[in-house]
Amino acid sequence: MDKLHTHYDNLKISRQAPQEVIRAAYKALSQKYHPDKNPGDEKAARIMAILNSAYGTLCDEQRRKEHDEWIAAEEWEIAWLESTQQDDPRTESGELQTVADGKTVAAYSRWRDPGWWLMMVFCLGFGWLAAIATQAFLIQPAPTWFAMPSYAMPAPEPVTPANVAVPKVDSKLAVVSHIRIQDMSDKCDGVLLLRAAQAALAPNGQAWPLESAYLPPYPLANTSDTSGQSALRVDNKLNNSAIYAQLFDLDKAETVRHVFVKEHQEFVIEKLTPARYELRYQDVNPTSVQERCNNAH
Repeated sequence: MDKLHTHYDNLKISRQAPQEVIRAAYKALSQKYHPDKNPGDEKAARIMAILNSAYGTLCDEQRRKEHDEWIAAEEWEIAWLESTQQDDPRTESGELQTVADGKTVAAYSRWRDPGWWLMMVFCLGFGWLAAIATQAFLIQPAPTWFAMPSYAMPAPEPVTPANVAVPKVDSKLAVVSHIRIQDMSDKCDGVLLLRAAQAALAPNGQAWPLESAYLPPYPLANTSDTSGQSALRVDNKLNNSAIYAQLFDLDKAETVRHVFVKEHQEFVIEKLTPARYELRYQDVNPTSVQERCNNAH
């Protein structure tokens, strides 16, 4: 059996050695090969690294148990390979080997075996035919019984709600979308009247401006003093209610302008730096909402 080199061999102890023997062996060898006693000696440094690894494994009970199991498995495999080589006189080296009856014969080699070559040719031919058949099946159209039914989806109808502010965008801006914030203006109930009462004050806690303007005290962000700056026109001429609009910068994820636009008017948001914006707006005129509810009743 081939000699299996283990951590026990590195420390020059037996496999049944107790922890006291392991520590003593490591101490003696480490004193001999310690880098302080062998400065500049690469061989001593490698040996010291091997000793540290062996001691770290054998001084830990769990790691030592795993090491012993690995040794047992390796020795069993070596013994099994040696037994099979003794039973089968054929080797892959191609050299002459003497059998039990004293005769010397050439060792077995698959490269000189016609049966092995025949099997290889058969496997290659079968794989080639299978590849051609698969490709032909994929190229052909699917049979009718395999085809999935197709459903014609109707084209979406354009939605043009009445009394909605329509933003007109300057060509230098990229307003990707605008969102109308629902205010339940189609319902006239207690919730609507409460919301209408709350809308009497602006988000800053003050009364709404008398004319279309920026809503104080919010700062005017994304401003540009260069010539030819971009602008955004908020057209509220078709709306019977004033609106509160927020211009949202999608890249910065923040609101850069707060605007109040009266009904049947428009307001131009000027001195904007080019960016991707989203316009969000909501009806805020409680008087108009109250009048619509009264007219509905």
